[in-house]
Amino acid sequence: MAIFGIIPDNLFAPLAGPLRKDYAQILMNIYELYKIHPFSIEREVITSSAIDYLESIDTLDLSSMDTEELSSDDSRGRALWFIRQLEAFGWIDIETKDNYKQYVTLPDYSIELLDTFDQLQNNRRQEFKGLVYATYSVLASPDTMQNRLDALEQAHRLTMELVRQLKSLSHNIKTYIERVTKSKTPKELLEQHFEQYMTEIIDQRYHRLKTSDSVYKYRPKIIAIVSEWSNNDIWIEQTAKELAKRYSSSDELLHEPKTEIRKMLNYIETSYRGMDTILKEIDRRNSQYTAASRRRIEYMLTTAESTEGQLQEILKYFAKETTEAELELIQEGFSQIYDHNFLDDQSLFTPRSKAKTHEPLSLDRNTSLSETQQKEKQERLLKEMQNQVSIDKVNTFILDLLQNKTAIAANEIRIESTEILIYLIYALVFKNNRQAKYKISFGNTEVVSLDGQYLLPNFMITLK
Repeated sequence: MAIFGIIPDNLFAPLAGPLRKDYAQILMNIYELYKIHPFSIEREVITSSAIDYLESIDTLDLSSMDTEELSSDDSRGRALWFIRQLEAFGWIDIETKDNYKQYVTLPDYSIELLDTFDQLQNNRRQEFKGLVYATYSVLASPDTMQNRLDALEQAHRLTMELVRQLKSLSHNIKTYIERVTKSKTPKELLEQHFEQYMTEIIDQRYHRLKTSDSVYKYRPKIIAIVSEWSNNDIWIEQTAKELAKRYSSSDELLHEPKTEIRKMLNYIETSYRGMDTILKEIDRRNSQYTAASRRRIEYMLTTAESTEGQLQEILKYFAKETTEAELELIQEGFSQIYDHNFLDDQSLFTPRSKAKTHEPLSLDRNTSLSETQQKEKQERLLKEMQNQVSIDKVNTFILDLLQNKTAIAANEIRIESTEILIYLIYALVFKNNRQAKYKISFGNTEVVSLDGQYLLPNFMITLK
């Protein structure tokens, strides 16, 4: 069925007009009332909600509207007008019951659309909540033979949802890669990486996909069960009879029952067999984002050390701290600055030349290091190994930081040296490591460290 055979033709018209923000907010308020009311909602309740919203805004754009009710200062009249418009456009239905009260109900398509808007508005992203394991559990359940059709349909829905979320994850990583180039400061880039990307992508989706709900762990078992069913004509015959009986009085069955059963089985099997392509693309994009983020941070932090970066800092200071008259004098002086380039025998460019035959030097086998040189090299190697940061060293640092406590907040940490700051950063890096003896949770604000020198995300370190 065509999409506009299901929803009204003008359903999205109010969300494309000059009052789109007002329509959207009133609709979301109605959706919030829908979530807390077990049945239909009294029209008067929705009217009161619309009045509260209209009285909370400063102005209402009436430039393109020729309606007396909107031009009046009566909030109730305006609220009633909005409700009638939403009914006319098909977003809500109004019915009068036996007690002569009017009630508002939401059509099924409105509920689906408003739920999607609510997820976008509140940044609620779906996690990989055991979709792979749930699919295997449904197919391998001992009750499957008594509920063949239910098990198959549920496994089919779970597989479709898994494929959809994997594609969504791949596209979302691409969005974050594009944001890297738009970040203007290291602070913005670090916030995006640790607070947004790590929370929304790695912790909620990517990490679960690689650990508890691993495709590689359950895929062979899922494919084995589905392949067995596909080759079992008796099983398909019995399941097709259940399908035909269930949808005998409706038009939901698009194909012949056996064909429909085989289509679902084939979709599950081909999806899991071809899932490597999506997973490899997700891994590639995750590596691409991490590399792009690291390069961007290095560029931002090292630019100031170059001559160009230092000149930029000088000009920024002049722009903030000098008057217009002083700036004019400075500009006159800088107008004499110009690029001066020349080539000499010390230039970095090396002209192309014919390849020469390599003649290796002879190896002097009698060359040996003195005991002093050997001892120096051993000490240097030992020092390098001691300076390497491992999960064991981070665990020791966290235990020393907690001092017999079970948890510590960011504003309770005294950062007395650069080494402590570096170990805190490594603690964030290793927080998902299986050997980590701690866990870190983040808040939505920023706090100042106990020594007052550093602005930190509001995080809490807790022992496992």
